Amino acid sequence: MDLAAGQLVADRFEILRSVGRGERHELFEALDRTSGRRFGLKIIDEVSARNAKHREDFLRQGRVASELRHPHLLAVLELGEHRGLPFALTEYAPGDSLAELRARKGRLSAEELLPIARQLCSALSFLHSKGIIHRDIRPDALVLGADSRWKLRDFEMARDVAVQQTIALPGGAPPYRSPEHLLGRPLDARSDLYSVGAVLFEMLTGEAPLKGVDVISRFMQPPPKVAKLAPETPADLAAAVERCLEPEAEQRFNSVDELLEQLGGPYVEEPEPEPEPAPEPEPEPEPEPQPEPEPEPISQPEPPPAVVETPPVAEPLPRAPEPEPEPEPEPEPQPEPEPPPPPPPAKPAPPEPKAPPKPKAATPPPRPKKTRRTLAEKIAPEPGRTLPVVTALQKILDRLITLRAEGLYHAALSPSTIYLNGDDFQIDPAPPPEPGQTVAVTQPKYRAPEWLLEAPLEAPDVARADLYALGFIAYEWLAGRDGFVRVFPHEEDPQPNMAWMQWQSNPGEAAPPLGQNRNWVPSALSELVAKMISKNPATAVTSYEEASEALASILSRIEDTRHATAVADKPRPVAKKGAAKPRPKSRKVWIAVAVVVALIAAAAAAWWFLMR
Repeated sequence: MDLAAGQLVADRFEILRSVGRGERHELFEALDRTSGRRFGLKIIDEVSARNAKHREDFLRQGRVASELRHPHLLAVLELGEHRGLPFALTEYAPGDSLAELRARKGRLSAEELLPIARQLCSALSFLHSKGIIHRDIRPDALVLGADSRWKLRDFEMARDVAVQQTIALPGGAPPYRSPEHLLGRPLDARSDLYSVGAVLFEMLTGEAPLKGVDVISRFMQPPPKVAKLAPETPADLAAAVERCLEPEAEQRFNSVDELLEQLGGPYVEEPEPEPEPAPEPEPEPEPEPQPEPEPEPISQPEPPPAVVETPPVAEPLPRAPEPEPEPEPEPEPQPEPEPPPPPPPAKPAPPEPKAPPKPKAATPPPRPKKTRRTLAEKIAPEPGRTLPVVTALQKILDRLITLRAEGLYHAALSPSTIYLNGDDFQIDPAPPPEPGQTVAVTQPKYRAPEWLLEAPLEAPDVARADLYALGFIAYEWLAGRDGFVRVFPHEEDPQPNMAWMQWQSNPGEAAPPLGQNRNWVPSALSELVAKMISKNPATAVTSYEEASEALASILSRIEDTRHATAVADKPRPVAKKGAAKPRPKSRKVWIAVAVVVALIAAAAAAWWFLMR
């Protein structure tokens, strides 16, 4: 839903302007018509609202954020819904973001950055104490509030530490994400520390750390040196930033409180200066003595006016007192009637037999939460059958073509993101990626080299990446997990994600043909899978339609082969032991002809004998 200035949300909040856009939401500045106050309004986009999981994540994260109150967290004040789209009302922050401040100033000095860094760490220390990691710290997630405090915002990515699911979705800011985040490993507070180090590095040097370096090299290289780009930075501050940027989490600070100590301790707001005392008033000068006025001549007083006497007014005579009324005689007391004798006590009724207590209905056990079945359930250790694999690939491609026709994006393909829906397959839509952004690499085994090298992905590239993932899914399904491990032994590496990223990004590495040691796989299918997982764009399959046509042809051949095999293998009737063999029909015909000829000859002989 596109909201323009002047529109009302929930018949109350008037949109003033768009502030920014996140992965699954847009942020506006809004005016409350009832109170006249300004707020931030974060509303989910329509594509994410149609995804039940994304919608629930937005509401859950909003509820978590609304319970958090800290001077350096942008408060979430209220949750609501507008035309089916959930929204969150946040505290209004009229100041610049840290990204806007850096864009305006180029870079910050250590004296300017330290108070901001300590306020950021103070907010993170509070979040971590509540068991929450932010997961998406970046320069534009820190804004200057109306109270002149820096505040951390954007809790869309915030997640409870106990929830260790990492979703491969487009968006975010890879230069600020930790290596374990990009690899899809479980996260803890040290992942936020990496992001803090990346933000501080950019503020001090004016450049993001490891800018222009692909994902693989980022994990292999040591942390960049602050002094190389900003030699005036104090050594202890530079060392703290570089320690935050260590690729291995064990080499970083153990907690944000340790980093705070390195930065000079918790942030303490400077007290407001006391007002200067008002200056004492200067004493007024004494008035100069004035000369005494000369006495005026005494004048004779005028005679008083004549007094005219008036006759006195007669007072009214007092009234005679009225006689008091005589008191009425009191009535004589009457004797109280005696109470009637009490009735004889009634015999107690025999107690009614108590009904046996009804047995309490047993409370049914709570129903287990339904989990969606995924394609991963169908990939077994032993090889898969050809027909189900080809049919599944055809249906998945049909779903991808439908999503593209509807203008919808989707999460990166893997067996765990393709859901089973009866005999069909479901792929959930997701918001499109922002320009210049990449995805979190959670399962590099199914990722095309273009994704790992952070190349910008246009629509054909997305189709190419999907086909690459489907090719590896088909290879693993047809070979079976055990056979797949024999072909790719690094699957059992202690760090398989890192090994897969190295394999995928190396153009010289290639998978052997699927039908090389598996003669049950049709050659046409083996060739198609080889083209789907080819790293050479000249020989790779690049469109959904091309792959779909090839699969349709393979399905037709499989059906023809099955029909021919069924006819050839049709069982013949077996004669029972001791039964006479059926004579051919031609022999019976000759016997009948011979009988007829014999009868005719006998009749002719009889007629000749009689005529003699």
